[in-house]
Amino acid sequence: MNSNYSLFEWNIHKMTNNISVGKYVIDRILKDSPDIIVLVEYKKDDIIERRLRSDYFYDVGIGNNGNDVLMAIKKAIVYNNTKVTFNKNFFEENLGEDQPTILVATFTTKENKMLTVIALRYVQGGNGLLVSKCLRQYLDKIQNAFICAGDFNVLECRMPSHFENYYHECYNGGKDGASVVMLNNFDECVVTGYNRLDHVIHNSHIQVIKLNYPWDFTSLSGVYIPYDKLDLGDIWKIPVANPDHAILECKFKIN
Repeated sequence: MNSNYSLFEWNIHKMTNNISVGKYVIDRILKDSPDIIVLVEYKKDDIIERRLRSDYFYDVGIGNNGNDVLMAIKKAIVYNNTKVTFNKNFFEENLGEDQPTILVATFTTKENKMLTVIALRYVQGGNGLLVSKCLRQYLDKIQNAFICAGDFNVLECRMPSHFENYYHECYNGGKDGASVVMLNNFDECVVTGYNRLDHVIHNSHIQVIKLNYPWDFTSLSGVYIPYDKLDLGDIWKIPVANPDHAILECKFKIN
């Protein structure tokens, strides 16, 4: 029987700031002890890394605009507890200001199957089509199972045209299943709608069993209007180091 694996991705909104996240953020990351953790808009955080050190292999991909990405792989899912090596540079061409932050790990799982995990963040407002083209060229060369998760900064409706040959989990719009709150601008921060920028793509060697976008953390801190009470026209102005995206939780197995 194939094992199920859990992936946890979250844009924690540290951006370029060396501000530690609150205890509620760290507790939520580790609440269900996920097998794979991807933290986007990360900046070195000693408290987070101290909590990861004993049970996870991890590394940080450094963004050219200061928005880093952390990936952590639970030691217990790695065959013979062999140390995982992370690759930070794999694009064949330099994309300049559009260069995404990407971290890749390929390892053998506890069930002796090869798995590649890709964590990423596209530059907001960048040339997403160009980045996706380069990413597809890389993905096309992967023969084993892969799963890719992160903040693509690409709206849900555009994802099929970016990754038509890969499996992309669909979203029908609306508040349920959204990963971001859409605002009129970043000064007034008036809620105008909901969408999804955090995605999972994978090849046919992966079967996604369940995909959720919980906002339960908004009830854990006073900086938020709880998501279930948030409405159009409300003000959504979230301080740095308090996540402003939903959590992405994915259960999958390797075929």
